Amino acid sequence: MVLSVEQQARRAFKITASMLPILMHGDEAALLKLFLEESGAQEREPPTYAMQLGAMIEPFMLDYTEAKTGHAITRRGEVIDHPTVPDFCCTLDGYRSFDDSVLENKFLAPFFHREQFAPYYYPQALAQMRCVGASRCILHVGRGTSEPEEFDLTPKPGDEIAAAFEAEMWARVEAFRQCLRTFTPPVPMPKVTTPEFWRTVDLTQEPLPNWGHVMLPTLQIYEDTREAAEEHEKSGKEARAMVPDDVAIVLTPEHRLSRNKNGAVSIRRRNAA
Repeated sequence: MVLSVEQQARRAFKITASMLPILMHGDEAALLKLFLEESGAQEREPPTYAMQLGAMIEPFMLDYTEAKTGHAITRRGEVIDHPTVPDFCCTLDGYRSFDDSVLENKFLAPFFHREQFAPYYYPQALAQMRCVGASRCILHVGRGTSEPEEFDLTPKPGDEIAAAFEAEMWARVEAFRQCLRTFTPPVPMPKVTTPEFWRTVDLTQEPLPNWGHVMLPTLQIYEDTREAAEEHEKSGKEARAMVPDDVAIVLTPEHRLSRNKNGAVSIRRRNAA
């Protein structure tokens, strides 16, 4: 999101949620650069092409998800101060009252995996949830031309690792605030491991999620056809092994067996559409 002049004014001299990935992930060079920019010792770099592209696409991503789900995504671009942490605020990408969620919106390269981006942006989404007082924090991600996906990063109740992570996060916010107030460069901050936030869903217990009602009969078909699938694979392997080394193509009434340049034999149905 490229900030407006008004948003920049609301965020001036404050630590923001967007800084938290740097504070929590142990990149010493990025931390020093952040300090120099926020203390005024170094000019901020102008928005990159990727940042400007994201600013163009990310509103459309939210519009798309809003239209697809039928649930309004509001409070876009609203700057919100934390209710108790001094000099801390966030700029919302969006809020959804349907499930009381803040949505942190990111347009990323198609080769980024959730194991990379979800832990990195977790503290930013978590801080937004705390600023708003929402029940959930959602990472709303578009990768390349794929449709946006939602990743629920809400910490689990009773998760000691999540509690320790959050306590360290706010301690680092205060430490960095003091660095800016005293113009003292920060000491290196080691990376903090994020909690495990991928859900476990037990489809043996009610109530089932809406997709669970479809998955259970599909898995039953998978189980019912297991032996046939194993026999199919075994027979195909044996048939491929029977093709002499000097034969490139074998035709049968039902199948065509062909050898590629590497010597591997494949089987195709002749009458397949």
